Amino acid sequence: MVTRLEKEKKLNELVDCLSSYQSVIVINYLQFPNEQIERFRDEFFSFGGNKIIVAKNNLVSIATKNTLNENDVALSKQKLTSSNLFVFSNDIFATIRNLNGFIKSLKQYPKTKISISCGILDNGFLDEKKIKMFAEIPSIESIYVNLISILSSPLQNLIKICNAPMVDLCKVLDYKINKC
Repeated sequence: MVTRLEKEKKLNELVDCLSSYQSVIVINYLQFPNEQIERFRDEFFSFGGNKIIVAKNNLVSIATKNTLNENDVALSKQKLTSSNLFVFSNDIFATIRNLNGFIKSLKQYPKTKISISCGILDNGFLDEKKIKMFAEIPSIESIYVNLISILSSPLQNLIKICNAPMVDLCKVLDYKINKC
């Protein structure tokens, strides 16, 4: 049995996390093996300062209501069903991409049901549809690569056009030398 003091300590931890992190992602899970929870924690603790908390839905609902002071943003009991993991992060895009990769890696456990159900970003509620949209946004590195290739493509074409007459001349001269 969890004592009132332990509940208050957990509630204070949740309030601190809600105050110090930009986002919270709620992961709904069912029949999630303990070894996978530990692997999950290891991966996400090593990644960019994320914090993972397993807490009663009622405590999280109270913490969000007290911290955010907005009933529409607060994670109410209706929004939190079954067992949940709460991932606190300052980089929601990278966290969601990594979470999706982790969830896909759990296909080997057919009984395990795990999904990202909702979240909070900068005091705004995110439903499952918005979170899926965030997961599709490419990383900043891939955007840089695409931008560089787009910007360098016209220059490469210009160089090819400028070099084409010389290349053709060299081919003609080479043909003449080899023929003679």
